[in-house]
Amino acid sequence: MTITASGVRVPGYLQDPRRWPLVESWDALAAGAHRARPDDAGDAVPPYVARDHDALLRERLTHAAQRGGLVLVVGESTAGKTRAAHHAVRRCEALAAYRVLAPDTGPDLVVAVEVVAITSVRCVVWLDDLERFLTPDGLEAGVLADLVRLRTPVMATMQLRHYDTF
Repeated sequence: MTITASGVRVPGYLQDPRRWPLVESWDALAAGAHRARPDDAGDAVPPYVARDHDALLRERLTHAAQRGGLVLVVGESTAGKTRAAHHAVRRCEALAAYRVLAPDTGPDLVVAVEVVAITSVRCVVWLDDLERFLTPDGLEAGVLADLVRLRTPVMATMQLRHYDTF
């Protein structure tokens, strides 16, 4: 099956939402978390260390799952933003049966939103390093408005230096 959106061919990895990872089994490394030295069991991702803002992140994700919206985690480089955001997505009960849409580029995000609209797939959009998607052909106000209309939550991370710039 080949899906086209607005006359643009949809990249293969976005074609079939049933192939997007399920939230419940989504891997931290696939989300962009930094690899650690493997432990004795060979695990490159150490156990998650709870953070003060974990409950707030899950609360905001729950709200975004109900109404659509963007949840943004901002912090210094290698401060644990991706790991905390990934943990929040995995532990948010409202997202239990969702899939993860993780586009590679801004243009892929725009096309993926049309795939979500066509298929009505329940997913969370994962935008690690949000600044990569804030381009004229990427995440603009209209794209975010479409995601809100579709009641699709967006989880994003951004380094503080980029946040200050934008």
